Amino acid sequence: MELNRILIRADAGGITGTGHVLRMIALAQAYLRRGGSVSLASVNCPETLVERVRSHGIMHHTIKAAQSGDSEDARLTAELAQELGVQWLVVDGYHFDYDYQKHVKQSGLSLLCTDDHGYSDRWHCDAILNQNLDADLEIEYKSDLPDTRILAGSRFCLFREEFLSSQTAKRTWGRIESLLVTLGGSDAENATEATLKLLDQSATFPLEIRVLAGAENPHIQRLRSFKSHHYIQVVQNATNMPEQYAWADGIISAGGSTCWEWLYLGLPGAIVTIADNQLPIVQALTEQRQAALPLGWFNDFNTNVPCAELESWLKDPSSIVDSNVAYGLIDGLGAERVCQFLAGGFEF
Repeated sequence: MELNRILIRADAGGITGTGHVLRMIALAQAYLRRGGSVSLASVNCPETLVERVRSHGIMHHTIKAAQSGDSEDARLTAELAQELGVQWLVVDGYHFDYDYQKHVKQSGLSLLCTDDHGYSDRWHCDAILNQNLDADLEIEYKSDLPDTRILAGSRFCLFREEFLSSQTAKRTWGRIESLLVTLGGSDAENATEATLKLLDQSATFPLEIRVLAGAENPHIQRLRSFKSHHYIQVVQNATNMPEQYAWADGIISAGGSTCWEWLYLGLPGAIVTIADNQLPIVQALTEQRQAALPLGWFNDFNTNVPCAELESWLKDPSSIVDSNVAYGLIDGLGAERVCQFLAGGFEF
């Protein structure tokens, strides 16, 4: 079966971070594996990330609109889609609102919107993808179109090839001595430093901490000069994430799509909340399942007082987190299921 080209529209940089583009790379890779062609278009995207997109055989286009998500963006994106001869446009970002969707649909394109928390009160698209746990149970999507399909829940989690080809044998959890800390591609409010201060207070035994900072992180010098009784290494713009996960005994991450990666690879995790849109993931993993340790909002940390739960998790994560629950959440086939839907062969 010959696949039509698809166009993906996603942005990165600043407060947007890099997560939207990175998970769209996962979808693009799966579509390429099936023999299809993929282009990705952005209004804003750091050059380092553009190079990464192109390195995977994905064509990148720049949309020269004044503002991401405005009517000009919608018009130029629809024109590019028609020029490329695509059937499906996939958009990933919270600025692709109801008006944007209506503009795109007027051009005759099929439209899939990626969502995390119900960012739009109304929808005007052919399909909605929400890869969060329990999204199929918790969010009721209201669409103007009568046949909008909902692809929701963890079976639609998107994984890049680097994770699918890595060693996925679930490891035995033990004392955490090598710890990854990764709190987003930009971390404008420096949640990373707050987390390092909390670790300084809470971990009584020495840790080897590896901070993964994005290319856009404005606090890189502060992080590199942070004084601690732990050994801290700062790695900026890491592209070898499976190797980073393989090095670690545990991870502290933000409540974004990074969580699916370390769950899939079997790492014990603790979650720092840095934005409202992360709450569905945080609540699903910590309140509704004992799959990760919740550390709360970074700006609520009391960095002068040890966190007893954090220390217990570092000493024995299985005493705080249910490894059997964590192991069983993600199967890694989500991108294939979405591509099967785009190709017209997915059965709900």
